[in-house]
Amino acid sequence: DSGDLDIDGSLREGSDRNLKKDITTVANPLDKLNKIRGVDFTWKRSGKKGGGVIAQEVQEVMPDYVANLHNGSGHLGVDYNGIIGVLVESVKELKKEIEFLKVKTGENNG
Repeated sequence: DSGDLDIDGSLREGSDRNLKKDITTVANPLDKLNKIRGVDFTWKRSGKKGGGVIAQEVQEVMPDYVANLHNGSGHLGVDYNGIIGVLVESVKELKKEIEFLKVKTGENNG
């Protein structure tokens, strides 16, 4: 079944280093993000507006972040917390590019 989950407060997922192994930094985060779309949509069942990504598109690029919902529908779900890591590394990569361009521009104007 599907629907909304509303909470007052915070929703936390375990993220402690001591709970994890084989930790690596996301490789090529911008390349991954460029292959998926951020979308606005309307849920067929409720008619409510929503936003996010398309699981099938994420599955092509980051299959570990997509799983079957196991509700008999065959529908897929996305690990949005996994995508947050890709977004964090993408912002850092873009920041490096901006800093490089600022230095390059300063050299050309000096």
